[in-house]
Amino acid sequence: MELWIPYGGTEVPVRVPDDNFYRILEPAKPLGVKNAPAIIEEALEKPVGGLFLKDVAKPGITAGIVIDPIVPLDVRDEAAKVLKSRLMTLGVDRVKVFMRKRTSNVV
Repeated sequence: MELWIPYGGTEVPVRVPDDNFYRILEPAKPLGVKNAPAIIEEALEKPVGGLFLKDVAKPGITAGIVIDPIVPLDVRDEAAKVLKSRLMTLGVDRVKVFMRKRTSNVV
């Protein structure tokens, strides 16, 4: 088996004899979020830095939600739904959801 391992700005070939090859190891699949709405609601109730939606959302304004495409689709949809509902309760007239575009492959 031949592998190419990144090294600096290039790749280096590594040859492993078949007799020494046992198996390919892969990381375990991450566990999905089981209760996304509860996690989102908790984050809204206890925001980092203490900045609450009620402090910035004013009746009659239009609000925007920017979502990173790296967020799993089901969590993304649930987060947008919970945030829209919370903002509408605070009197926001319209809520627009935007998908962030990645301009590089850096995560």
